[in-house]
Parts: sequence; structure tokens; C-alpha cells
Amino acid sequence: MSTNNDVFKVLVGKTVEDGLGNTLSNIVDAGDVAHLGVFDYDKATSLNSSTAAKNIFLATTLDKDGDNVADSIEKSAGQYIQVKNVRGYTVRPHTAARPLIVKVGGYEANCETEYGIRLSFSNEEIFKRQGYNQLTVPYTYVTGACDDCGTICPTGDANEVTLGLAKNINNDPLGLVKATMVAREALTKATIDAATGGAFSGNIAAGDEILEADVELLIAFNKTLSDGDSYLYTDVVIETIPVKVNKYCSVNLRYYKPRQTNVEVSGIAGFEGVITPEVLQELAYEEGSGYDLKQKEFESQSMGGSPYVLSEATGTARYLEYTVDVNEKYDVVALTYDSYNTEAWHGSLSNQTTWIAFPTSEKVELRKFLAILDNLLSPLGFDELADDFASAGTAGTAVEPTEDETADTDGLA
Repeated sequence: MSTNNDVFKVLVGKTVEDGLGNTLSNIVDAGDVAHLGVFDYDKATSLNSSTAAKNIFLATTLDKDGDNVADSIEKSAGQYIQVKNVRGYTVRPHTAARPLIVKVGGYEANCETEYGIRLSFSNEEIFKRQGYNQLTVPYTYVTGACDDCGTICPTGDANEVTLGLAKNINNDPLGLVKATMVAREALTKATIDAATGGAFSGNIAAGDEILEADVELLIAFNKTLSDGDSYLYTDVVIETIPVKVNKYCSVNLRYYKPRQTNVEVSGIAGFEGVITPEVLQELAYEEGSGYDLKQKEFESQSMGGSPYVLSEATGTARYLEYTVDVNEKYDVVALTYDSYNTEAWHGSLSNQTTWIAFPTSEKVELRKFLAILDNLLSPLGFDELADDFASAGTAGTAVEPTEDETADTDGLA
């Protein structure tokens, strides 16, 4: 079997059985749902962090009748796990999604001139709908008529372009990005109010968001100046919007992963070859989302039951049971292994994987589980993982790219 098409299971654990010698019936009878254990396959009893076994299996308790009391179990992929044939052992803390944020700034403007930017979008929904044909959307704005001000004042105001482009982007029904306006330099309320008689909202630091009414006051303020070099300007900041999470009953027909949208920004019209977009925040994809793990659990259903998700008789979705909470954030352990079997006069390997998900709030229980696996796998050369992310938070909002972690915190074997 190809390792790219392995048989896999998804297990959810909230508490861990770290007692020695307990049977599956003992654990189910205790009634705790999502209670996960590592078991000696040959003895059918639980292991702790100081005992070893040749063959093991993982099992977690389930609540089948909805009374919040355990009455069944779900086991790891395959009949059992041959410890010596474990090939991969990793743990990945949940990492939050982060949009791409790009600033378009540093520009000036003339009157009666067109300025624009072109946004080239890419995400999984676009790829599935139209293949790898680029989705490109232009946003332009034409500045107002020239004033007869001779050679004393500039012939246009960049704030007008900022305001026009931001409005055009935010009014786009596609809704792939949103635009905000930010101050190019520090703005002082007293100075602007004194010149315009307006009501500027307050002092604004360079790079901070500025409201539409304040941008209009800046345009009025600039008109009171005789030196264009003293003009106060603003810039446009573009933030990508992810593909929406689809709500569904049993089968998700509109599942996309990853859901973040990437965008390339370039200048057109009066901005062609003029602007240099600045990335303020790099894009990051979510890992450990309950939404994604539930889809993975759905995909594993055909490996443990019927391969068909629709009823042959009614054409409607079969009743599928999920243990993953779509609204939860999870830290995920991945255990990959080969099952070696002798068949007639030759042997064969079956590639299998079990994904074990713990809510981010259950770091203590997760480390109990990892300590048991560490004891089994470290003699085979795998790195011990129980202490790899001791400082990881539980809020589900941290972005933890693997490339930013050290060897002691990356969760990799």
C-alpha cells in the first residue's frame, strides 16, 4: 500500500489513562468520555510511562447514546501497532490562522488622473472552481478636477486616492479583501483643527488606522497649506479574508483547506512602476482546527465501515458519527506505522496512521499521553516529545510556525 494512501483513524482524547494493568472494560465502566489509553495488545491491559510492550493499540471511550457517559470505544488504525515498525511520531500544537496584510503607500497624486492597483488572488476555493487560472481584480480611482491654483499648491492630494481606493475595495461584492486607511506620519488633532475648524478624532500615530471623516479633514487641511511638501498623507492597507467555513449536517460538500487567501499587489494606471507594496504581516495557515479534523474523521469513515457516504436507497447522507468538535481547537499527535504481515510465502507491509487530538486546554493530559509514547519509542531513536512545547498557550490564538521552533520545541521526532 502506498504511504500516500495510508489507512488512518482520528481519536479524540480529553483525559489519559496512566494507570497500569487496567482493561478496556474497566475504563469504559468508569464512564468518562474521551478517556484515552495506550494498551498492551498481548495482555489487553493499559500501560503507563514506565512500562514497555512489543505490540500496542490506542483506544478512547465514546458516548454512543448521548447521555454523556462512556459506553463504547474507538481504536487506533489497524488491528494493533507493532512498536518496532513505528516510522513517524510528531506532535503539533494548534496554530492559529493569520491573514496577509499589505500596505500600499508612499505615493502622491495629481488631479484628473487615474490610479489603481491590481490584486491577484489565490486560495483553494478559486483553484477548485477555475483551476490554476489566476483570478485578478483591478481597483481604480480617478482624482477630481484640477483647481486653478497656479504654481503655489500641488495639483492633487494623495488622500483622495487613499479614500477612493479603500471605498472601492470595501464595496466589492466579492469580499476577498478589506481595506483600511492608515496615517503615513503622526497626526496632531490641535494642528488640524486649528486650520480646518473641524473635529479631528484625536492624535494618531504613524501607521495607525484613520477614519474616513478624518481623511476628509486632512484633504481640507492640505488645501490651507501653500507648500506641498508639508501635506499630511495617508496610505491604504489591504487585509485578506479567508474562505468561509461551511456549516453542514453530515457530509461537507463545500470543504476547502487551507482557507486563507493569498494576494499579490501590483500598480496599474498612474501607479504602474511607482508603488512598492510592503508586507506588514505574513500569511499563516491554521493547524489543529476542529473543522479540519472533523473532515479528516469523515474521510476515515470509509476505512472502518461502508465506503459510501450516501445511501444507495435514498441518495441521502448516511448517519455518520463524529467525535471531533467542530468548534474546538486541538493539539494533534501523529503516529505513523507499518503493519508487517506474513502472507503465504512472502510478507507485506500495510501503511497506517492514527491522529490523536487533544483540546488545547488539556496540555497536562496530552503530556501524560506523550510520556507513555516517549517511553515506548525513545529506545528506537525517536525524540521525546512530552516536553517539546511546555510553554505553549491554551487560548488557540497563537501562531506557532514549525520553522520558528527550536529542536526542543518543534514537536518533531
